[in-house]
Amino acid sequence: MFLRRTHVEKYTEREVIYSEDHWSLLQEKRAIAEEIMRYLLRNNITPYLFGSVARGDIHRDSDIEIIIFEHSLLTYVDIILAQKYDIIEREIIQATPRAAIKVIFRLSDLVEIVVPAVPLTKIEHEFYRYGGLIEPPQAYSYRKRVPGVNKRLCMIIPTERGHMEWSIIGRESEVIRILGVSPELIEERKRVLMQRDARGRTGVYLSVKVDPDEDIYSILRRIRDRDPAIKRLFKLRGVSI
Repeated sequence: MFLRRTHVEKYTEREVIYSEDHWSLLQEKRAIAEEIMRYLLRNNITPYLFGSVARGDIHRDSDIEIIIFEHSLLTYVDIILAQKYDIIEREIIQATPRAAIKVIFRLSDLVEIVVPAVPLTKIEHEFYRYGGLIEPPQAYSYRKRVPGVNKRLCMIIPTERGHMEWSIIGRESEVIRILGVSPELIEERKRVLMQRDARGRTGVYLSVKVDPDEDIYSILRRIRDRDPAIKRLFKLRGVSI
């Protein structure tokens, strides 16, 4: 699978004032997220909203991205979602051989629910705060937004009228202070996104679509048994499947 080109902005600094249409769209996307998050919470699953819908710098095609950090809940999440929603697609994805394997559940209305198949490292966990992470009940109010960095390597700082945005290049220490993330994460994101910008697209190590009648762990076991790097990953992360 290839990811779309992202244009990194190296010298940006501006204020963006949201139109009424923008606020209405953000309210609409937050309402969709709220309904799903409340349903998950009722079933003892703690969800977090992340990305542009958490920050507020959305457009019509922005995904509503929800992360569930507990890898042990993967099968349970699959069951609970299927009881209420039409799961359009389930995808197993891994960026690099050493990165966490994750499962993405895609629902209607551009909803993506992410569940890791292995415990996340500290930096992998930080990635979501870096991009903007908000928990319930704060996520239910579209006026409550959080700072984070987008795919253009721009820091988004919410304001009453919209947001301020500026390139993180040369201002990395401010990003670390505001978001509470490590310098290692900042450098890793810069490297990945600037490489993607230069090459036009970058691939991921693993991308497997799971058929509706297939068990996710059966597919993961099959992948593990044929790929030594993934077998090593499960062992290092202490996961038996």
